[in-house]
Amino acid sequence: MTVDASPDPRAHLSFWGVLASERIKFLSLRSTYWVLGVFIFVTTGVNALIYVAMKSADGVSGLDLSVLLADLHLTQLMNSGVVIFGKLIIAILGVLMVTNEYSSGMIRSTLTAAPRRVGVIAGKCVVLIAAAVATGSLAAAFSYLIGLAMFSDTPLDVSLFQGQNLRIVLGLQLYVATLAVLGCLIGLLIRSTAASIATIVCLTFVLPTVAETVSGFLSISGSGEGGWRRVLLGAFECLPTTAGDHLFDWVGEVGDSAQSSAVLGLGPWTGYGVLCLWVLAFAIPAFLRLLRRDV
Repeated sequence: MTVDASPDPRAHLSFWGVLASERIKFLSLRSTYWVLGVFIFVTTGVNALIYVAMKSADGVSGLDLSVLLADLHLTQLMNSGVVIFGKLIIAILGVLMVTNEYSSGMIRSTLTAAPRRVGVIAGKCVVLIAAAVATGSLAAAFSYLIGLAMFSDTPLDVSLFQGQNLRIVLGLQLYVATLAVLGCLIGLLIRSTAASIATIVCLTFVLPTVAETVSGFLSISGSGEGGWRRVLLGAFECLPTTAGDHLFDWVGEVGDSAQSSAVLGLGPWTGYGVLCLWVLAFAIPAFLRLLRRDV
């Protein structure tokens, strides 16, 4: 009697099975709820502080709040918390989704049950995107309601679907989902939680801060017109979150002052395209390493 030793394809998970498995693993980790909770608390809290500061500034040093608010939009203000701190938090969530499995050794069981490794990462990204969009929507809703209560009697534009507001609201979901995937790919490439988080902090916080400082110095010194300086300033504009932040710009008919003074003048969608290129830049080596190594 001959025994067929070939593997039974039914023993491996389908993509839907991988998706269900990743969802269960994602929701079973306490770190998931901590990170998502901190994201909502921090982004909503930062936005509320900005609202209070703006309301308190009325009349200070001769500032007329109504004049200031006449050119602003609540959809832009309610993204401030994400731009300042939320981008770092949501990217760390993506890191933890991968590095937790590598640190615990569970990745071996995952790849045994689902040998199609690209499908495993795709399942992780789908679950991650769903969680990021849901959490981002919840944080945006809280921030909008707080802002609506505080600014409904002011000239501030509080509409959601007029003009460019819809693009800005949807842009928030694209922004957090893309940064979550970026964090996941960095974790897949580096596979160390500490090193991956350090890389995220550098990309989303340290480098943009340094770039803003250097750009300000070049502008003040009046030496930003040289060829190499323009290349340097253009490179600063192409940092992942610096470019992605343009999704929240309100672009006028002739462009705003920030765009006109920029070297590249990235718009909302070109800026988001640059952010996607950063995702691709980490995806290629991450997938090559995943496919060429045992774990």
